[in-house]
Amino acid sequence: MKNYEKELINEQNNTLKEMRKEGATYKVTYLEDDCEDWGTELTNIDTRETF
Repeated sequence: MKNYEKELINEQNNTLKEMRKEGATYKVTYLEDDCEDWGTELTNIDTRETF
């Protein structure tokens, strides 16, 4: 389970590095904090790009 957790965190960090733009404003468009099915979706306010 620890390996899966580390892999998931690495994947999320890589996605953030790819998608993050300097000076951009993001809005949380989806937030699920249920322990079994959690996730967050962010939308760039200017480009409306979601990840």
